[in-house]
Amino acid sequence: MGKVEAGKLDLECRPFNLNELSSDARLFSTAASKKGLKFVEEIDKFSPEVLGDMPRLRQVLTNLLSNAVKFTKKGSITLRVKKLAEDDKSIKVRWEVQDTGVGIKREAISSLFKPFHQADVSTSRQFGGTGLGLSISKNLIELMGGSISLTSDYGVGTKMTVELKLEKACEDSLNQASSSVPKSVQDVSDVIKENTWVLVVDDNELNRSIIARLLTKSKANLSVIFPIVSFAS
Repeated sequence: MGKVEAGKLDLECRPFNLNELSSDARLFSTAASKKGLKFVEEIDKFSPEVLGDMPRLRQVLTNLLSNAVKFTKKGSITLRVKKLAEDDKSIKVRWEVQDTGVGIKREAISSLFKPFHQADVSTSRQFGGTGLGLSISKNLIELMGGSISLTSDYGVGTKMTVELKLEKACEDSLNQASSSVPKSVQDVSDVIKENTWVLVVDDNELNRSIIARLLTKSKANLSVIFPIVSFAS
């Protein structure tokens, strides 16, 4: 986290598909459904691949969606992905995560992006978490050249907005990325055989679901085992 806040983190710059990123974010519909929440999608389709740090961009979106589900008791979570502009070299994208949760008091909004700060301790106790991570998310997005903002009405809900301009991946960059990946990673079948059993240990059910989806995406017969793990307080 220190490298992120100091602006010394080396970001990846690899080709990735924006549609795949949106598909990963949809996993939160399951978590929302379990709480009786409606999960609304307003997602544009994208054709060209772009260059950027997909794992860390996914990390930011996961944080925003996780907080939205955590701090919403009833109503809905809305994920919007919109193409704001496009030319021959780049695409500008906006991600919005809007909820009908507890909201944030106006005087607390300005301090939410500071490290180790939360809006309300009582809210943390009530919902079983602090909702921390906005400071890291802000620094990551700004390192990528984008912006992140928050608007909220206390007792009504919150909307988080991320805007980022991404360079399109040209044919050369796609070939370079492919050649830089080891053959054993390029060909998943060389690494994971059919009917493989994979042990996934994580105390967060949503994280386990995400890991399972990523593992099984490329191998239909892969079996992922979720152990029952208890953590002493």
